[in-house]
Amino acid sequence: MSGYELADYEPAQRADYLGLLQGAWGDLALSGEEFDWWFKENPAGSLMSVARVQGRVAGVASHSLFRMMLGGEERIGSFSVHATTAESARGLGIFPALESKHEERAQERGVAVVLAFASKPTAPIF
Repeated sequence: MSGYELADYEPAQRADYLGLLQGAWGDLALSGEEFDWWFKENPAGSLMSVARVQGRVAGVASHSLFRMMLGGEERIGSFSVHATTAESARGLGIFPALESKHEERAQERGVAVVLAFASKPTAPIF
């Protein structure tokens, strides 16, 4: 038993997602307009998921998809972005589970490359 469940993001969870980012990043967190630009308005799409602990959103993560040139060919790339876990749920393995889910989904969609830049706490995961 992991203590959490993973689910695809739904627009009704926008406030939960933004709230977790705000809690983690304060004034540096995405605004609602920036959130919409990264995900809702992204023409190539995105992969977005949440983790729930006892029914509440306790973790969020996304991959934004982008068209890029690789070896002279237009391909889709995926960029791991805007992830955090509620302080009360840290240590449960939520971020690695969300990241793995997105990497698997990206592969299923034919994504050619995943870009991710680790912070000190996430370096072992990547």
